[in-house]
Amino acid sequence: MAISERPDIIDDSTPSPWVGKRMTLEEFLTLPDEKPALEFDGEVVTQKMAPTPDHTELQAIFREAFNDAASEGQLGRAFFELRFRVRRLVRVPDVSYYRLEHLRTLPRGHYDRTQGIPDIAVEIVSPDQSVTSLIRKCQEYLALGAQIALVVDPDDEAILAFRPGQPVRVLQGDDRIDVDDVLLGVTLTVRELFERIMPPWVQQRKRQLDQAASADAVIDQAEDEAAAPERSEG
Repeated sequence: MAISERPDIIDDSTPSPWVGKRMTLEEFLTLPDEKPALEFDGEVVTQKMAPTPDHTELQAIFREAFNDAASEGQLGRAFFELRFRVRRLVRVPDVSYYRLEHLRTLPRGHYDRTQGIPDIAVEIVSPDQSVTSLIRKCQEYLALGAQIALVVDPDDEAILAFRPGQPVRVLQGDDRIDVDDVLLGVTLTVRELFERIMPPWVQQRKRQLDQAASADAVIDQAEDEAAAPERSEG
């Protein structure tokens, strides 16, 4: 499809009018791209939750950790919100990691727009989102061929790690986010993951700015109270 023929991307905070619609895969693939991304479960159109600041920070931390480890040994690449299609399913994990041998590339230094099932799929729980629904997605990823699927729960500061044929692991605190069977070199712990959401300098500077604004407000109020008798006498 020529660039001039591509539909505009719709960026709207309201749910897509396509959500809940039944259609064929071929019909779904003709829909315009939207944000949050649309997904397809084989019959019905669904839509991902709108990301929050914490959500996007967690995505960035995972991508950086995966790519740092992968670049060291030239092992693979991680991406945000990358759509993949397997059979009649279309999914968009929050973070996807592909081993080099599974990465689809094009000449002249480009990636193929269509990638397969990732080796590691990460789903981050959004506010008001069902953890159960993401667990089902992760089980789906494993059934399709993923080696590791992670559900990240910011409220509980915990990660559920899924692998084929193994019981789910709950990672918390100083537990390392162990993905060694797919990607060596990731040293990030669960505690470090959540501590990195907001850099310490942001909290410190915000506190200073808030205190300065509060002090200014007190001064303004005192000046207004001092000027009030003068105005009444005038």
